Amino acid sequence: MQLYDGCERCGEEVQQDSDMVQIGGWHPYTCYCPNCGNLLLGYQDRNGTVKMTCKSCQAAIVRRMMGRRHHRLDVYAPE
Repeated sequence: MQLYDGCERCGEEVQQDSDMVQIGGWHPYTCYCPNCGNLLLGYQDRNGTVKMTCKSCQAAIVRRMMGRRHHRLDVYAPE
């Protein structure tokens, strides 16, 4: 990874990887909704947690990396 001086807008360090740009430790993550099948976009924080909400069925999805090969996916029904 290459480090740059910083982001002009927010002042945080900007790191450039070969296929994504990371700002402040947030990583983009896409997956499909297990309830309706729509494409979702969420951002992974430094703890490995991704929180997403489906726009069509309003289901809340929380993905947590437990280990290198262990991912926990919690799907919460809309209220």
